[in-house]
Amino acid sequence: MDPTVSSKDVSEATSDLLDRVTDYLVEHGLNDLSLRPIAESLGVSTYKLVYHFGSKDEMIERALAHASARQVAEVRSWLEKRPSASVGDIMNAYWDWFLAEDHREPTQLMFEANGLASRRSDGTGPLRAMVLDGVDVEEQILERARAPRATRQRLATLICATCWGLQLDVLNTGDVARTTAAWRAFAADVDAEIARARGGVVTM
Repeated sequence: MDPTVSSKDVSEATSDLLDRVTDYLVEHGLNDLSLRPIAESLGVSTYKLVYHFGSKDEMIERALAHASARQVAEVRSWLEKRPSASVGDIMNAYWDWFLAEDHREPTQLMFEANGLASRRSDGTGPLRAMVLDGVDVEEQILERARAPRATRQRLATLICATCWGLQLDVLNTGDVARTTAAWRAFAADVDAEIARARGGVVTM
């Protein structure tokens, strides 16, 4: 490392480059990905990409985590702006956000990465953290709604899995009306289940 360049400068440069790499992957996907076209598109050298990320695989993993973190930050902003919103309200806000054309590409990237990760059976793929982070955020939303502790992980897992399934449905069929109706009904069921669970009756 150049002794005149501080670790803070390197960190900021890496953060900026990670933003740009993530945007590139969201737009172009992972198919036949190599460092050279990314470097050429971003106006940097392949050496610079390796310097900041170590390898292509590590760069992809960090970009996927960054794309996921962007979505988590979006959800957290809704929680701050809508403190009285129910879990179902937040679920519907997320679904509406996903349906916007410029927000579908990040989700497509995640599913593309999932297809690659599914070849591994040891649970150590690049999307492990994204899946667990999604469940964790959903558990926090359920906690804020005063859902009983015993139901949070189960409901959070169910919400995330249902969301991913319906997103994959939209991306493959383009049927927004059918999937949205299913999601809205599910969101209402979740709110009803939380109300029942808070009253001591769990049925879902």
